[in-house]
This record gives sequence, C-alpha cells and structure tokens, in this order.
Amino acid sequence: MRNEQQLKGKLEGISADGGVYGWAYDPLHPDAVLSIHLYADNHTIGIAESGIFREDLQRAGIGQGKHGFISGELPLALQAELRVGTRIHAFYDPERAHELPNSPLVLQREDLGQGAFNTYRLHPEVIAFFLPDSLRKAQVKTMAEIKQKLPPAIAHQMEYNLRNIERGEHILRQVETRIGQAKGRSILDVGCGIGGILVAFGLAGYELYGIELDSQRVRLCRKNLEFNQLDAVISGVDLCKQTMSETFDVIICNSVIEHVSDPERMLERMGKMLRPGGVLVLGVANKDALGNIIADPHYGLFGLTAMPHPAAGEMYRLLADRKQSYSVTEFYGIHWYANQLRRSVGSVDAVFAEPPRDWDALPGLFARVTQGFAECLGKQGWQSNPILRREFNLRFSRYIGEAWKAYMDALESGEREGFRRRYLEKSYHLYTVKDGKPS
Repeated sequence: MRNEQQLKGKLEGISADGGVYGWAYDPLHPDAVLSIHLYADNHTIGIAESGIFREDLQRAGIGQGKHGFISGELPLALQAELRVGTRIHAFYDPERAHELPNSPLVLQREDLGQGAFNTYRLHPEVIAFFLPDSLRKAQVKTMAEIKQKLPPAIAHQMEYNLRNIERGEHILRQVETRIGQAKGRSILDVGCGIGGILVAFGLAGYELYGIELDSQRVRLCRKNLEFNQLDAVISGVDLCKQTMSETFDVIICNSVIEHVSDPERMLERMGKMLRPGGVLVLGVANKDALGNIIADPHYGLFGLTAMPHPAAGEMYRLLADRKQSYSVTEFYGIHWYANQLRRSVGSVDAVFAEPPRDWDALPGLFARVTQGFAECLGKQGWQSNPILRREFNLRFSRYIGEAWKAYMDALESGEREGFRRRYLEKSYHLYTVKDGKPS
C-alpha cells in the first residue's frame, strides 16, 4: 500500500493553454504513475496522471524525470467560474487527505489570462454570461466543441459576442488612419455592452465614456474594464429622448442603431456631440445581404430582414423555434444610414466590417436562399396569420427577383462592386469625419 506521506511533488501553476500542472513522484516506486486529484475551491477539475517526462526534473535528480502532470485545458464552464483568489488544490488521494506542496495555489490576475481568456481577453464572468445554459455544466473545453453542440446561428452569435475586444481593435485601427493616434482624445461608445470597444481604445490611451441602458451589461462592462486595468464613465442616457452636454473626439455606435426607437434623431444628436475633426463610426448589418436573408443577424431566422417593423416582429413570434425578446425596431438599408450621416456629420466612408465574401460562393448562396424560402413558407406557424404569410411571399419574391437580376447584370457587365456592396457583404462600419480642426 502506498504511503502518501512519503510522496514528493509540487503544484506549480496554470499553463498558457489553461491546464493545471506540476509534478508528483513516489521514491519507493519510482516507475509508478500517480493520479493527482485536482480541484478549484469545491469544483472538481479532474485527475491528471504524472507520467510526463520533464528534463528539469531529470536534472534535479527526481527519478528519471517522468513525473510531470498537466490537466489539459479546463472546461470552459469551469474556467468561467475562476476568480482572482480562487484556490487550486492538488491531492495525492481521492479522499483529499494528502495535499501536494505549494497547494493550494491562489490564482492571480495573470493566471486568468490563460485558456479561453487568452483568446478573448474577457473577464471570467463575461465568459460565463455568454455560455449557453445547456452547456454551463458540460465538460466542453474549447469553442470548437461548443459550436458542434449548438445550432450554427447561435454558435455564430456567441462567437461574435466573445470577439468583442477584437472588433474594437479593428475599429481603432480604422479610426487612427483617419485622425491619428489618441494623444489624450476621448471616446463615447453608444451601447457599449460588455465594453470590448472601450477596452481596445482604453489600452490605446483614450479617455473612456460609454452609454448602456442594460444594468447587467453595465456590470459586465465594468468587470472587463477592471480586468484590463481601465476605468470609464458609463451613463444611462437614451439619446433618442435626450442629449449630453459633453463632446467627444470619437463616437462609436456599433450594432445598436437598429434597436432604437428614433434612429434619425439619435444620429443627429451624435453628430452634434462630435467635436470638429472627430470621427463617428456607425456599425450596422446589411439587411439586403443574401447571408442575412438566409439567417437574420440577430435571431438566425430565414427571411426576417425582408420584412418591415412590426411585421418582422410578428413573423418572429410565429416562426422562431427558440423565442427571445424581439428587440429590433425598423431595420433600414445601408444607404439610408449613410444618407443620415451625411446630413448630420459629413461625407461617409463605408467599410466592410468583416473580411470580403467570396464571389464564387454566390451560386451556392442563391441555392440556399431558394431552399430556405420553400422551407420557411412550409412552416406551421403561418396558419394563424395567412395574411402575413402572403405579405412575406410578395416581399421576398420581389427581393430575390431584384437580387437575381442584379447578379446577372454584374456577370454580363463585369461590374461587380455594386452587387457586392448590396447583396454580398453582411455588415458595414460607416466612418464619417466632422469638418473642422480638432480643438
């Protein structure tokens, strides 16, 4: 029988891949592989086997060096529960009577930058917020595993949410090409959500301001800012109903404008709050894109963007398999938003928000649209509102007829850019710089 009191080992840390590692060795049985029982406070991490060769252990005279262990990346749901101060325990025995030296290991902020957090750079609580309820307790370890278990539209939306800081960095680079680097400038993020854009600009030296009406997202935003050692002034002003006295060098409104009650007034007020020489960035999905017809960018429902508000809301209520609160108001075309910005601020530069789509994928997209239309019309939910089904049929038929004609014209003339901008690219960032010199 093994005498755990004679065992040697050490709990050492969290790897860059998010695994718990260390070493364990039985001097009386030097070839034995030990099972190390790992816990995060009262959460079970699992068992790691101590059979990994490490040259540093061999040089130190610890057996033949084949005594390292690592747990592998922790399940995302468990990673999301980790906090600064969480205690990682390692035991030689399942009864947790004999603990390895250096155990418990108290997590520091830098430890939380590993695994999933190394990818997304979000506070652990934010990771937890975006994990689907059905997977919170599942032993999935990677985003790839999660995506395999979710409908594609939901998996895409979750990934989009978690890439918050990355999108902020992309916008930052575009802003800097227009007005240079920060040098003490200020940014207002309208609908700042979980704060990814604020983090990106804050790390670049901007003074940070945000507007967010959802109290839970305000809390998560502050967590992300704190996690990245930043701070911001966040208010609950509704720009459709009131304005702000402050002015800003950069104002960003990303994936928000289609959810507000009065987009025209809101854009006008943002234009007045922008300082001369400043840049306003409006991020909006392209309702006419074939990809957004196949799966609406907010709810993943076929054909939803072809319908006006409130008919789209009623269609969602009738047909959606997974009901959520329908928060989209009127969803205009890209040209409408660009015209409003020209009136409120100045000339507009429309930039694809994602890498350009593959032109050769268009035949497949049209085939998927045709199939999706037939499947949508066949849904049982229409039975309670046949008039709405007829309206959808007419609107979609008009849309697809115009899209197909534009495609044929583009192939014949060789002028593809107009078609690409209207029907192929799924989302845009509209950049407009206000006339005048910066103060």
